[in-house]
Amino acid sequence: ERRQKRFEKKPLDLHRLVETTWEGHELHLRENGFATRWEAADPPYPVVGDEDALAQILVNLLSNAEKYSGDRKEIDLHTYTDDGNVCVSVLDRGPGVPAGEERKIFEAFYRAHDSLSSGIQGTGLGLTLARQLAREHGGEIVYSRRQGGGSNFTLKLPRADRKESSSINS
Repeated sequence: ERRQKRFEKKPLDLHRLVETTWEGHELHLRENGFATRWEAADPPYPVVGDEDALAQILVNLLSNAEKYSGDRKEIDLHTYTDDGNVCVSVLDRGPGVPAGEERKIFEAFYRAHDSLSSGIQGTGLGLTLARQLAREHGGEIVYSRRQGGGSNFTLKLPRADRKESSSINS
């Protein structure tokens, strides 16, 4: 919150970072009985950012999908570009966010009432920090209900301009 974190922002291909993060997390998910799938539009996904901070956002979204999955152990990852943004969506088949609480889930220490009683571990800071990191990169994290049940959390980052993206490919 104090904006004291120093980021080492540089041009990078978010596809490569997502791939590395997904590989490590997917193994863990499969070992815990999850069906997983990654749908990716053709890379590269040029952005300017701090690799550690962006990886932290992805790990948070994947961990939340795992924690809140409920009985339907299914997590999908979608990566694509849209309206000048690079987007990474993490989708689960859990109960979703209760109606009327969509904005509150990004507030510090907020946890949906049923997550407290179900014994789900956490402090209620993950989404707050993830959104703050996304905003530090000129992006955003948005929530929507997943068609057929569950949640869809999407990280949106501004696509780097063409001049920067040419250096990413080389």
